[in-house]
Amino acid sequence: MIFYRLAKGMEERARLQGSIRQSEGDVSFLQQKKERLEEELWVEASRWLQMAPSLPAAQGDVLPELTPIDVLTEPGQQASL
Repeated sequence: MIFYRLAKGMEERARLQGSIRQSEGDVSFLQQKKERLEEELWVEASRWLQMAPSLPAAQGDVLPELTPIDVLTEPGQQASL
């Protein structure tokens, strides 16, 4: 469920970024909405990272050190939060 929420949030973030780029007027409302969404995603990713070591699949496995920015950044892209 956490991954679903993160994926949906990232889709919304991408949509907002596209709207901001294409807008020709005042985008402050869209920018604020995007910033609030990024905060929510950051909290969600942090929560997941705190929980990850206790998940059954992770027991006995060596997990890489991740930060919320790693979770929120798509592979091959630089973070833009």
